[in-house]
Amino acid sequence: MKTIRIKAPATSANFVCGFDIIGFAVESPGDEVELRFNAAKTIRITEITGSDSLSSNANENCAAYVLQLFCQKINTRQGLDIRLHKGVPIGSGLGSSAAGSMGVLYAANILFDSPLTDMELVSLAMQGEAFISGALHADNVAPCLLGGITLIPVQDPLQIISCPVPPDLGFVIALPDFELPTKEARKVLPETIALKTAVKQWGNVAGLVASLFRKDTEQLAMFLRDHIIEPARAALIPGFYQVQRAALEAGAFSCSISGGGPSLVAMTRHPSASGEIADAMKNAFTGAGLSCRCYVTRISKKGCERVDT
Repeated sequence: MKTIRIKAPATSANFVCGFDIIGFAVESPGDEVELRFNAAKTIRITEITGSDSLSSNANENCAAYVLQLFCQKINTRQGLDIRLHKGVPIGSGLGSSAAGSMGVLYAANILFDSPLTDMELVSLAMQGEAFISGALHADNVAPCLLGGITLIPVQDPLQIISCPVPPDLGFVIALPDFELPTKEARKVLPETIALKTAVKQWGNVAGLVASLFRKDTEQLAMFLRDHIIEPARAALIPGFYQVQRAALEAGAFSCSISGGGPSLVAMTRHPSASGEIADAMKNAFTGAGLSCRCYVTRISKKGCERVDT
C-alpha cells in the first residue's frame, strides 16, 4: 500500500464550560487527506483545495509539520506527498488545524503499519496545535482521532477519557463570515479569575461530566454555563448575545462559542427543531451585519476513518 485517503471530522472544543479539557467530533463538516509515498525523500504538499489561505510550504503548514515529527519519531526518511481538501473552514472554531494534522498522522500511521499508539498520535497532533496557536491542547485533536466526546483531565502525562454520547442530542453550528484565529482568541482571556467565579466553573464542569455519564440531557442543560471564557470572547463576535438568545428562543437548551470561535454551537433535545434553530441564528447574525452558514449535525461516534481511494 503506497496511497491512502482519510476523512477527518470537524470538532467543537470546550463544550461550553470545559475550556481546553473536553471536546467532541461532529458528523459534518470534515477534511479529506490523501497521503502517498514519493521517491524524493522529502515531505511535500502537492495540492490544497477548499481553502486559499493555507500555505503549501511544508515548513509553514501544520499538517506537514506534524508529519515531519511523525517521520522523526519512527526514524524514517521515506518521502511523502500530501493532498489536502479542506472541508473544515480555517479560523472557524471547528478544529480546522486538528482535522488536517490528525488526518495526516492517522494516514501515516496506517501506511507505516501502525508503529504509534493513539496516545502518541494525539501527543504529536498537540504539537501541531501549539505550532498554530501557541498553546498545547488536545480538546480538538483527541475527538478528531477517536470520535465522540473526549475528556482530557491531564496533559502531562496525557490522559484521555471517552464519555458516553447522549442519543437524543441535535446540534446547529452557525459560522459567521469571518475568520477568528485561535491565537487571537486566546489573547483576550483573563490571566487571573476570582475564586468565586472559579468555583462556579468547576461545579459546571463536574456537573457536565456527571450528566454525560448518566446520559441525562435534562440535567446537562443546567451545567452548560461558562463564567470565564465566553464573557471574555463574546465581544470578538458581533451579535453574539443576539444569536445566543435567538437560538434559545427557537428551542435550543444551550448556545455558546465553539472552540475559539467565531462559530456558535447550539444544542437541542429535539433534533427536528434544528432547522428552525438554524434559521433563527442565521437571521440574528444577519441583523448584526454578518452572513453565516449553518451546519445541522450530530456528534459523530467515528473519528478519523479510511475512505476508498
